[in-house]
Amino acid sequence: MSETKKAMNYELLFMQAVGLLGVINAHYMCIESYIHNIFNYYTWLMAFFIFLSGLLFARKALRQGLFPYFLHKCKTQLIPALFVNLCYGIITTVMRHYMFISYGTKLSFRSIFIAPFLNNDQFGANLAQWYIFQLFLIEIIANLVYRIPKIFSRKPFLTDCILLAVSFALSYYSFSLCRKPYYRSQELTLLLRTGYMFFFFVLGVFYERYIRERFEKWKTPVIGCFLTFITQVLVMTATNWPETVIFLPEMNASKIQHDFVPYFTFLTAAVFMLCLARTLSPVLENSKTLRFIGPNLRYVFYHHQFSVIFVNLIWFIFWLAGSRADPISWFNPISFRRHPWYCFPLTTNDYPKVLYIIIAFLAPILIGKYINKSSKPWVRTLQWIILVLLILASITFFGRQYQDVIRNIK
Repeated sequence: MSETKKAMNYELLFMQAVGLLGVINAHYMCIESYIHNIFNYYTWLMAFFIFLSGLLFARKALRQGLFPYFLHKCKTQLIPALFVNLCYGIITTVMRHYMFISYGTKLSFRSIFIAPFLNNDQFGANLAQWYIFQLFLIEIIANLVYRIPKIFSRKPFLTDCILLAVSFALSYYSFSLCRKPYYRSQELTLLLRTGYMFFFFVLGVFYERYIRERFEKWKTPVIGCFLTFITQVLVMTATNWPETVIFLPEMNASKIQHDFVPYFTFLTAAVFMLCLARTLSPVLENSKTLRFIGPNLRYVFYHHQFSVIFVNLIWFIFWLAGSRADPISWFNPISFRRHPWYCFPLTTNDYPKVLYIIIAFLAPILIGKYINKSSKPWVRTLQWIILVLLILASITFFGRQYQDVIRNIK
């Protein structure tokens, strides 16, 4: 059993790493793939992360007391996320001052403490961080829900089945509401998104408790990869559904034509990923790469977007110090100012933009790897503050030259 759990940990790291690479690619569209067209990232990927979190929750969360668990999550998840949000608020303010960007709102109580739980679009440079705040809420709710039904304590399987059915009904109801334009508002975003995603968290708990051990005994999981892939293709062909997206930050599902699309796509994609990880488990157990990146994957959610933004600034700084050719021919400052996901093509085609995937994935991991060498929280916090100050200093140093370029272009 110890070997199985160890292997499963590596499988989880593999699925998280592959999922994060998919998130980055979906944000920047560096690689248009057939797999993406079949398993649309926006339809299932974030739900899959929630599913994996439910799996981990079932393993260790309920071993802690109710209040100690809440304090642990505040210390390890909520407070760091709020700190990062504040840092990006300061960085955004300075970048707006020097006309590097035109998006972003002012620092306020709402933009720092409330907006992150909604769309998290107030600062632009850390949009993907909405997931961290959403996950925090779901885990706190789950910690309460799984302790309440003591009346079924002698029949835990029945309790879990009831909770799974109720959470699915809530998820479907939330999904049906967010397909209607007049229900899509910031006031309802958090409520609908939590209702929709909680089911996938409960499904992760259910999988860990009743399915995982049986799944691990399956000797040919590669067959599952093949079957789920073919099933998804056949259903897509039979229903002829178009590009289908449920945009979770804003709970926008207006483009989805069939009610079963997000749930069916999640199911086939999740089984495909689980089977793929299980098939590769003998290799993953000896992977030095997973051991290196695993403890710092969470920083990819925090910083992958700003990593690309900062790389764009570095490219522009090279231009300022070099030939000063027409920047519009390779770097468009106007588009960069307006779009937080901007990345310019390195050549006439988009394939070299895979460099952005590598940078957005590795830069946060390398920084986190360095900072986490210290076991003292105050030292790590001080290192992050110094890093933010260095970024602000570099933005200020080149800010005046950038302002002149923007004014000349206008």
